[in-house]
Amino acid sequence: MKVLYVAHFGEQSNWSYSAIHRVLSLQNSDVDVVCKNIPLQNGKSNIPEFIQNLTKKDTQNIDVCIQHVLPNMVIGTKKFKKNILCTHIDTEISEHHPWYHYLNMVDEVWVNNQDSLENLTNIGVTAKYFPMTFNTDLYDQVDRKIDLGEMNNKFKFYFSSSVGEKNNLNGLIRTYLSEFNNSDNVCFVFNVYDTRHTEENMKNYFSDYINKNKAAMRVNKNHSHFPPVFLITKPLNILEQQSLHASCDCYVDLTKSRDFSITGFEAMCHGNTPICSNTGGYKDFVKQDSNIGKLINGVSTICFDPNPPVENLYKSNEFWFSPDEKECKKAMRWYYENKDNVNRKAGIDVGKEFDYKVIGKQMKESLNE
Repeated sequence: MKVLYVAHFGEQSNWSYSAIHRVLSLQNSDVDVVCKNIPLQNGKSNIPEFIQNLTKKDTQNIDVCIQHVLPNMVIGTKKFKKNILCTHIDTEISEHHPWYHYLNMVDEVWVNNQDSLENLTNIGVTAKYFPMTFNTDLYDQVDRKIDLGEMNNKFKFYFSSSVGEKNNLNGLIRTYLSEFNNSDNVCFVFNVYDTRHTEENMKNYFSDYINKNKAAMRVNKNHSHFPPVFLITKPLNILEQQSLHASCDCYVDLTKSRDFSITGFEAMCHGNTPICSNTGGYKDFVKQDSNIGKLINGVSTICFDPNPPVENLYKSNEFWFSPDEKECKKAMRWYYENKDNVNRKAGIDVGKEFDYKVIGKQMKESLNE
């Protein structure tokens, strides 16, 4: 079996990380992989050396093509035994979505969560579910911690992502600030960034953003009433991200839309009991077990984003998720008060279901059908 794997390998995003992990997972199952990089942005791409080496292999006798790209960049062809689109779908879409035509140009579509599988199946798209996959052996290693100064001895909630409407930062900030005060031994570590702005600009912007939320909440005019926040306003590389997990206690993500959260998954594998929206990939790996994490229920709402990452996405004919902030407040309080009563090894046991060896075998079997 020889596979041509086409992807956005150099973008430092879920798209590239997912593609890199899938290539490694296929190789782990003895699939011969040839890679081709499709850049999304101008400038230098950060492509791992082993992927670069795979782009130099010959493309003769390819059996299957996997296009892990934005759907509007997919190429329909009958040249291969199978032409597969592997993609990330953040919202609930319909036949009127601009991606619908492209999803039907391939033999089958691979998605990262069961919600997306159900959605595409309901609108007549041939789809299969293969979640993101990881080398879970790495999570057994002890990582170096980040020095958070006077926050080191506090119970640390945390969140890591780029800014954007779907990340629901307002809801996350309100939930934390309304549940705790400065008498609780807690802090919240926000790793938020925007690659269009400098680290310092983002720190000033987000500090002001938090202060405006404090003022609007009108709980107490004295801002010292509120619990502390620690800001990291740059993208973290893989080692820095692992250090963040090693330094914190409980990951919280009140997303409106999450195809699959690599950070949330790794938090679970580090025993950091993610509290997260009951949608997308989170539903597939955060079980209803308090030792593993907590799924926050909510309702489907009309998608609304005045600053979407792509112009024709996140329109009002799509739906995404609105989590219950009251339920999240209760969950955060519970994990804070029960921090010594949680079996933090339970998460890695679930994580092993997503290991290279498991998902790679599933993908290989599907390719051979």
